[in-house]
Amino acid sequence: MGSVKILALAGAMAIGAMGFAHAADMPLPPPPPLAPSYEPSSEYSGWYLRGDLGVAFASESKFEAIATPPVEFTHDYHSIGQAAIFGLGVGYQFNSWFRADVTGEYRTNMKYRATDSYGCGAGRCLDLYSGKLQQSVFLANGYFDLGTWYNVTPYLGVGLGTAYNEFGSVQDYNPTVSGHGSSVSNSKWGFAWALMAGAAMNLTPNLKFDVGYRYLSLGDYSTLINCDCGTSTQEHKFKLASHDVRMGLRYMFSDTALPPMAPPPLIRKY
Repeated sequence: MGSVKILALAGAMAIGAMGFAHAADMPLPPPPPLAPSYEPSSEYSGWYLRGDLGVAFASESKFEAIATPPVEFTHDYHSIGQAAIFGLGVGYQFNSWFRADVTGEYRTNMKYRATDSYGCGAGRCLDLYSGKLQQSVFLANGYFDLGTWYNVTPYLGVGLGTAYNEFGSVQDYNPTVSGHGSSVSNSKWGFAWALMAGAAMNLTPNLKFDVGYRYLSLGDYSTLINCDCGTSTQEHKFKLASHDVRMGLRYMFSDTALPPMAPPPLIRKY
């Protein structure tokens, strides 16, 4: 009986050893797959087109009214109205923080108004001046994008270029003595520069809505007004700048969205 137990125990040990040896021969489980490697997108740059609409608020400085022959008069008032802005441009996004473009824009007429007063035989005479200013502006611009928060990217920019400035015929009317005068229209190319600040919102990976402010220097203006009496002239001279509020769209020809974050490594527990 004892021998039977010994044989049974030996058989069980042999079977267990065979199972252990078989388990040792089984291959180990494969290692977890490596997380995919994400390189910065090669398309975080590319060409874009832009279109803008806006309003220009003129600002003149260093105004002078010079009468010939000299007349004792007071320059009481001068103003320049607003203009609408229509612009197009093409540019290139170099990386996530710098881009540049070339723009051209047409600006509608600005109304020019001025008033002089002086002593005359009828007491105090007035000269009322009215005319129009118009510009076409061409700029090369550079922008520094300051990062993106909640899908909005603020930026700062600077522009250099030229403006075609036209000063239309100015009409002079004296209601006291029914006198008249006028100037000849004149136009010229001049140096222009701009400082900009704004923000762009991503509407889609390729389309951005842009709104911003721009200070635009448009250079010198002058016009020579001749009295119909043929005995006197008056020259108006000033520097013109513009405070522009613009909004528009920028369409990217490549997807500038940042690549997705790499997923965490897969960890298996046994």
